[in-house]
Amino acid sequence: MQDLKELIQFLYQGNPGVFAATFSLKPSKEFVLYQGVADGLYPDDRKAARDLYRSVPEDPRYTKLKARLEDKLLDHLLWVDLGGGKLMADREPLVRCQAQLGQARMLRDRGRMGIAEHLLARALRTARAYEFTTLVLACLEMLLELYAEQGEAARFDACRQLLLHFRNILVGEQEAGLLYQQAQLRLANPDGPEELVAFLAAATHQLQELWRQTRSFDCYDRFYRLYLRQLELEEDYPQILSLVSASDWLLGELKVNPKRFDQRHNRCQWLYACLRTGQVAAGLQLAQTSGSLFNPASREWLEYQENYLCLVLHQGNYTQAEEMIGQAERHPSFAGTSSGVRQRWRLYGAYLHWMHADTRLPLPDPRLGRHPAPFKGTRRPAAQSGGRGRPGDQVAILILEFCHHLKANERDWLLKKPE
Repeated sequence: MQDLKELIQFLYQGNPGVFAATFSLKPSKEFVLYQGVADGLYPDDRKAARDLYRSVPEDPRYTKLKARLEDKLLDHLLWVDLGGGKLMADREPLVRCQAQLGQARMLRDRGRMGIAEHLLARALRTARAYEFTTLVLACLEMLLELYAEQGEAARFDACRQLLLHFRNILVGEQEAGLLYQQAQLRLANPDGPEELVAFLAAATHQLQELWRQTRSFDCYDRFYRLYLRQLELEEDYPQILSLVSASDWLLGELKVNPKRFDQRHNRCQWLYACLRTGQVAAGLQLAQTSGSLFNPASREWLEYQENYLCLVLHQGNYTQAEEMIGQAERHPSFAGTSSGVRQRWRLYGAYLHWMHADTRLPLPDPRLGRHPAPFKGTRRPAAQSGGRGRPGDQVAILILEFCHHLKANERDWLLKKPE
């Protein structure tokens, strides 16, 4: 049941109700199971099997039902867009190339060489356009088999030269992938900040050299992402600005594949670097022109909005900040974000209360994690016992609450000596 719950949660939160059309018009047990898990009515197999079949989870009818539902949801995983367009744009040609390779192999095995060659040529064009190197090699290897069987020496030699070229690129990509994975492992288990930064610096230098040798998107993407992590650890935000602006230039010059480069991530990093370097006006101008890149239904939109909100708060436009906080909290993906993201948004709301007393937003409660009445005219609930270990955002909200009462000169509240 856990795998099914995670799959439904992953798909359902970004697209509530999008799978209803998959099921038959008349009520079916598949749809009842899907809706029950999505709504939290079936926390385990025992409850679901009892409701659906008045039986136990080991009942073959229930296990087959669950398998059918998982198969349908996995089919949707290929085509449902949860990334605001960019992920779907990468996934669709990848799946199409893989399907064309399988079709070409079946046709070749049945002697239909001409149709198989046309399919492989189409798949090869798409794979090269998107820099799917492993698929490029698979297409070329099958074309070599066709040309060898048909005795076409000239086309065989041309294809062989192309194959050798892309094999060299693949070697570089595999080396870059291994370096990137080793760096991820070190980031997950750091020995010490100085040793980690030194390792990352060496790894990013090697990745940059691999990209210069191969001009492969995969090599550049790994170099770009790992270099960002290194600069974040070093808190070198001016250099982050240089990196993201250089990436934007490379994208405009088509030196980085525009079909695969995640421009939304680049813009989010750019906005954050503007915020940390105090370039508020430039960051706001960039944020206003970047909104079209983000699908409001995607989680990436929340990251973009968070950086945009911080710039707006720095500028002192509290009315716009209030609207943005309300939009974020009503976002369908907000409840599914990590606790750290939700805590930061609560902190922004508390800061807005401190700076803008006329706000209509309810005050975030640091103790309960929900929104009670605003500061004024209310009594703060008793603080948690054991202040040690209290999350930083809760402490920050309590400090802002104290500052609010200090600013309002509410001496009676201040004399109560809050924690």
